[in-house]
Parts: sequence; C-alpha cells; structure tokens
Amino acid sequence: MTSPYGPIVLIANARSGKGAVQKVLDEVTEALTRRELEHEVRVTEYAGHATVIARQALDEGRRFLVA
Repeated sequence: MTSPYGPIVLIANARSGKGAVQKVLDEVTEALTRRELEHEVRVTEYAGHATVIARQALDEGRRFLVA
C-alpha cells in the first residue's frame, strides 16, 4: 500500500546515538512493513549527505520524506 503522497523515503544516520538510531530504524521499518506501507531507507554516509539524499529523492518524484 502506498500513502497518498507515494512511497515513504526514510533518511537516517544509522550511526547516530552510538548506534541507537539503527535499532529504532529497524523497529520503524518492521512496523511499516507490517502495515504494508511502501517505503525505502536511505542511509547517510557523510556530513550534508541527508540534504543530497533529499534532493535526489525529490528529483525522482518522491514526496514523502522522513529524516
């Protein structure tokens, strides 16, 4: 199932919070999968990368970004 805004793009720094974000990210993606919501995770690799990922996603026509 897709949201009214299209697939969800999750942008995350999985290493943040001494790795705690990765655990929460796993829980969030499991919950989205259980609810059959279409989503994808894009993980940042360097400072400023979230901005690059967001711009790329918007250029691809994605409209539901979560960071």
